[in-house]
Amino acid sequence: MLKFFLFFCLISVNLWAFDTKVIISRVAQLDKNFIFIKDEPNIVIGASAIVVKQIKNATSIISRASVVAKDGKFAKLELKPFTMLAQKALPELDVKVETGDEVLVNFLYDRALLIAPDKASYKQVVGDLSEIYFIHPDILGAYMVREFKVSPKKEDFQLFCANNALGIVGFVLKNKVQFIDCQDFTPLFEKPLATTSATPQTPFYSNITSYRKNVFNVKQSRIKDYYGYYEGLLGAKK
Repeated sequence: MLKFFLFFCLISVNLWAFDTKVIISRVAQLDKNFIFIKDEPNIVIGASAIVVKQIKNATSIISRASVVAKDGKFAKLELKPFTMLAQKALPELDVKVETGDEVLVNFLYDRALLIAPDKASYKQVVGDLSEIYFIHPDILGAYMVREFKVSPKKEDFQLFCANNALGIVGFVLKNKVQFIDCQDFTPLFEKPLATTSATPQTPFYSNITSYRKNVFNVKQSRIKDYYGYYEGLLGAKK
């Protein structure tokens, strides 16, 4: 029994020991739409990265990437368009990723949004992760009021993260808090959380209360079950 308890504790520590610091590497190999970089223990599958190239006297982000596999020697990343800082008034860079280009894994993972059912669980998680800057959920609440939304969807989180330069989103669920990559909604790390609110605030904890929907939007409905809604959102297929 003691061995099992110690094993469980080690698993919990490892899950919470996810390092959000940027890991700097370089493209070692290319294979069509995939790149390979040197593998490191702190690189996790599902993490986001950016590819950076030196162009004349400027450094430019030329692609986004996501870790899809690792074998101890190399980490494999799938290249994706970088749209977070897209500016329609400016032409897109026609630059290809090449070996030697710099890769930054865990891009913006030191900035996050936390969705919680109450103030107590929100403060507990934020206090445990002092190395991460958490943007207050009031800002998401204000966005939802402005856009006449009563329940945040996957695309709302993705747009909100892009507009506020956030890399991860945490969700306080039943008996745990789970963090995901904001753009791909891939799970990154989680931690057991003993507190479960008996009367969760919907759509999430914030000081905003004036949520309302456009009467013509029949697809919008208020969240009745906080835990069921977010568990469903995270379990939904991409």
